Amino acid sequence: MNKDYEIWSAEPTPENMSKVLSSLDNLVTAEASKYVGPGNLLQAKARRLAVDAVKSYTPGRGAALNTWVVSNLRPLSRYSNMLKPVRLPEETNRRVLETMRIRNEFTDQYGKEPSDEELADHIGISVPKIQAYRKKALSLRSEGSLDAIAENSESGGISPMVEENSRLPNIEDAVYRGLNTRDKFIFDNKTGKKTGIQLSNFEIAKRLNVSPTYISQRSEMIAGRIKDLSI
Repeated sequence: MNKDYEIWSAEPTPENMSKVLSSLDNLVTAEASKYVGPGNLLQAKARRLAVDAVKSYTPGRGAALNTWVVSNLRPLSRYSNMLKPVRLPEETNRRVLETMRIRNEFTDQYGKEPSDEELADHIGISVPKIQAYRKKALSLRSEGSLDAIAENSESGGISPMVEENSRLPNIEDAVYRGLNTRDKFIFDNKTGKKTGIQLSNFEIAKRLNVSPTYISQRSEMIAGRIKDLSI
């Protein structure tokens, strides 16, 4: 029997669940690596399925915990198929992602989303082109393909960190303790919990000498870990 599972079963706190997931990390990683697709998305999905598996596991029914977890990771096959990228002309792919990146940087800097006219002027292309790229991005996101395309793009995708949920202080604390120094800095300044001031991706990026895209990606990773344990 997994000792961490026994501890969580006796005291099902977010911190104890985090320890169970850590003990299963190699198993979950190995299973996720069997499927084709963006590694970070498959790993995140695998972790969420593992959380569900741990919660639904009943000792004494024959299957070991590891075996139960593996059987509950089978939906990764369907998820992998959903992540298959849509083939786009390379230039269109680049333009769609670049437009998304600039839109988010504009929002971070000025505190509002740019109009199509402002974005067109900022980038130097026509308004109809902006509208076409936005429509394409929305279409790909609804199909579940945008993240897969962004994974293979130098520009990368932009996803904001989830809003702070005051009902999950223990979960956030458990995740926070496992972050490295840079990620803790990002979390502190995104939420304003320690600083008292919430900074934009653009402002945090300037302080760390990195791109706003990097801050968005790390924020999304942190939010994903919190979501994993809140399910």
